[in-house]
Amino acid sequence: MDPYEDFIRWYLRFNGFLTVENFIIHEPDPLRPIVPAGTETDTLAVRFPHSKEIPGEGGAPNALTFRISNDDKVFDDEAIAKGLTDFVIAEVKSGQNKGLNKTWTDPDPDGRYLDQVEYLVRWLGASGDEPTISEIARCLRRDYRCVTDSTSFDWCISATHPTSSRQRRRSVS
Repeated sequence: MDPYEDFIRWYLRFNGFLTVENFIIHEPDPLRPIVPAGTETDTLAVRFPHSKEIPGEGGAPNALTFRISNDDKVFDDEAIAKGLTDFVIAEVKSGQNKGLNKTWTDPDPDGRYLDQVEYLVRWLGASGDEPTISEIARCLRRDYRCVTDSTSFDWCISATHPTSSRQRRRSVS
């Protein structure tokens, strides 16, 4: 396990997000008997609009009560104001890791990277409508952020060293 990935996962968890680690995006090939991995995402996270954690309340009379303080920097102000479900796609770069995931940074002349982002959005289940899934994926590839009537999506990077990304939105370092 990468301690930096663990840190980001726990940081998101303690701020009300449910997380999935090392999500593999598969690329089926009808000519091969296996389904190879197309790419991988370090952490996927979702925070629902009414999520809160109040440990100790409602338990045994002598239960230890403690408070989990959220870090306001991780919250998407627009998602909170509009009551949106907030999705985070996090890439963690530490030490001598190779460059950023090409799915997000490289030109996509054959549409392969867009297909990978659509796969991810479809798996997250924010919409069952294929044109909406495609629009969210295009918006994410272009802007690293997409807001719909009910959801907010952000691709973010956490890095121990500066990256050469054209990142625009949330960054947790």
